[in-house]
Amino acid sequence: MRKKLFAILLVGIFVLSLYACGSNSKTDLSGTWKTKEEDGSWMEAEIKDDVITINWISDEGESTSVFWVGSYDAPKDSGNEYSWESKRDKDKTDKEPLASSDDTKKFTYKDGKLTYQMTGFGVTTTMSMTREK
Repeated sequence: MRKKLFAILLVGIFVLSLYACGSNSKTDLSGTWKTKEEDGSWMEAEIKDDVITINWISDEGESTSVFWVGSYDAPKDSGNEYSWESKRDKDKTDKEPLASSDDTKKFTYKDGKLTYQMTGFGVTTTMSMTREK
């Protein structure tokens, strides 16, 4: 009986310690994100430190063009939803022919997807990225 009670107590402590560790962690969006590949082209984002960079990838990965370089404000809490307004780094995008000319861009993270809007030829599209493993 004592062994059984001791085992239950240990399991309870283990569960509580896991809960305590998990509740203090921040949502981490750093890493590489990618849109679905279509005809050998896709968009790929890298979130690192306080910067988000998005590139157009084409020719089956042989060509890369800058679309966005801007600020990234990391989440301060944990959660399944987060959004921030990124400010474009004009020094890194002004001379790039395929880069967005927007001064700011809103990014949203929800249910494992990173989304943002882009406009080309008068059509606005919501782009959706998933994290690369």
